[in-house]
Amino acid sequence: MVERLADYRWSSYPIYGYGKNSPDWLKTDLIFSFFSGDRKNQIQRYRKKVQTYSREETYLWEDFRHGLFFGTREFVDKMKRAYLPDAPNKEQPQQRDILRSADPWMMIEKAAALLNCVPDEFIASKRMCGAAKTNRDLVMVLIWETGLYTNEAIGNLFRVTYSSVSRNVSSFRQRLRKDKALKELYENIKSQIKM
Repeated sequence: MVERLADYRWSSYPIYGYGKNSPDWLKTDLIFSFFSGDRKNQIQRYRKKVQTYSREETYLWEDFRHGLFFGTREFVDKMKRAYLPDAPNKEQPQQRDILRSADPWMMIEKAAALLNCVPDEFIASKRMCGAAKTNRDLVMVLIWETGLYTNEAIGNLFRVTYSSVSRNVSSFRQRLRKDKALKELYENIKSQIKM
């Protein structure tokens, strides 16, 4: 009927697969709850899954963000040195957008590997205790300290409320002041994860 799924005008696929504006009557939360990460990542994961089922090829430009350099490796390296900072500045909107587009779920996966656990353990239950809670709160604080995400966005990652994020961050930071071993673990993981 159409060459690409998104071309079918009566489908909600552009909303789920590309983040187009949704009509008020369409409730997208249920479908997106099957995919991890923030909304941008959920959209991308949904699109990739549907494209796999339909055997539709991904367009090169679908996930393209923040410009592109064309040329030899030497030319690209020269342009990066001349025009890009070593670390994006949070105070400049364009660079802040680049930072925000970083996938916090990748940060969660890296931290989970360093903690010898699986990322799904961080969202397995709202009522956690012991090592599982410590690990989840450690990763939550790592993401919170970037200053890139609201408590609500962090809560969505871990499937808790924004007020729970606030309480967990505050409690964990107090523990860091008192527990030397925990502080050492936190600093070690923080040094190995760059956002």
